[in-house]
Amino acid sequence: MAPTLPASPLNANPIAFLRALAFINYMGYAGWAALLYNFTVEKAGFQWFETGLTQSTREIPGFLAFTAIFWLLLVREQVLAYAALFVMGLGGALTGQFPTLTGVLVSTLIMSLGFHYFESMSVSLQLQLLPKAEAPRLIGTITAAGASAQFLAYGGVGVSWGAGWGSYEQVFLTGGVSFLA
Repeated sequence: MAPTLPASPLNANPIAFLRALAFINYMGYAGWAALLYNFTVEKAGFQWFETGLTQSTREIPGFLAFTAIFWLLLVREQVLAYAALFVMGLGGALTGQFPTLTGVLVSTLIMSLGFHYFESMSVSLQLQLLPKAEAPRLIGTITAAGASAQFLAYGGVGVSWGAGWGSYEQVFLTGGVSFLA
């Protein structure tokens, strides 16, 4: 039997739940993506080949996202969505700690696995939880929550970087830990 989630306002209101998850997902992804290229060039010394390899590695979990269905034999979609967000945050936090090709590839793979699994669960949860008559409008508001998170993440990275509030390692770690919280 799949574990049940504790009572919370998000579980009682599926639309707020889906918006919150979309916001968290895109806040973490945008913060990670905003820093990745400059980090790999400045700290890890990447050239075009390593950058291409990193981007290719980032897409491997996308091809394997169908394997999420096997996890659903053990846990509910909500639990898998939470776990995927946790994995994504862990990958983001680790990225800045390993400025090597292997470190960036492994942390990118971890982050991307969480991102792609979450996206699969998000779509599934939207189709299950939203009333069919209002689904197009509500999916738009969920997408808007993700877009606003990206805007805030890019702005936050820009402001913190411009103000000199940390190194790549600190910003990746802070972003990843904040994401996990």
